Amino acid sequence: MENSIRQDIWVISCYSNPLGYRTRRQNFERFAASIVRQGGNLLVLEKAEVDSQFDLDEQAYNCVRLRGDGLIWQKERMLNLALRHLPPECRKVVWADGDILFEAPNWLALTSDALEHDIVVQPFDRSVRLPYGHLEYRGESQENSGVTESFASCYQRDAALSRNEIYANHGHTGYAWAARRDFLETCGLYDVCITGSGDHLMAHAFAGALSSPCIAKMIGEGHAFARHFARWAQKADGICQGRLGFVPGTVLHLWHGSLANRRYFVRNQEVKELDFDPERDMRLDANGLWTWADSAGHLREWSAAFFKSRHEDDVEEAAAA
Repeated sequence: MENSIRQDIWVISCYSNPLGYRTRRQNFERFAASIVRQGGNLLVLEKAEVDSQFDLDEQAYNCVRLRGDGLIWQKERMLNLALRHLPPECRKVVWADGDILFEAPNWLALTSDALEHDIVVQPFDRSVRLPYGHLEYRGESQENSGVTESFASCYQRDAALSRNEIYANHGHTGYAWAARRDFLETCGLYDVCITGSGDHLMAHAFAGALSSPCIAKMIGEGHAFARHFARWAQKADGICQGRLGFVPGTVLHLWHGSLANRRYFVRNQEVKELDFDPERDMRLDANGLWTWADSAGHLREWSAAFFKSRHEDDVEEAAAA
């Protein structure tokens, strides 16, 4: 083991694979193995559909298993549920996507140290989308996306960048974050962003950039979804107050389909047009997971189509890129 295990900080992640993508499972197993190898405590929440088998080896992880209905993006909801299962000695929490690798072997210790003075930390300062078949960075990136600076690194360099509406200017908002546990228990992660842009929205709140034009571009203004996020953001900002840091190091994002199939911008525009209202269109099931309300048939159809369009195992697209 490369580092001794620190009990004050845990990594949580979630896993759901309703369409049975082979690449998703392989990437998660690589991610989990790397966290353990680097001395991390890892807790995983896996969601399976009501009529499906669980994918992961329950004995290989600190694994919480739940069943839920429907094709619905709820990464942050699953992470909020995972938080409830952390041991009392855990004071700091990393939440990470299950398709990344951290290059620096001591990133967890550095992240824990950074959280002594910052409320929220992005545990890397640059990221690389690896091409198909790559497990390390050799100067190549997926679809020529290059090396991207992290949001928190940009913020520390120039706080005004957090209010820039151009994504490439304000830095990458995804992959992994960390925060003090008491902050997360007070605010929770914002867990109703069905487009998968929750990390992006939350990043601006962590930086105190509640008026960033990025937010309006993603979710619009003056309607139920925008008001819902604003309430969470104001609460988070009141505690965080811009105390946002980063840790030097690189995150490697493992290939799982073409970037073109993610349709980040298009997804957000579609949801704005569908008049999404979290309080009207979603409800919690018996396991605490989101499911669609009876009145949200149009959103149910949109969400199912979104998942099916990702083509995460499409090697032919990778070869053509």
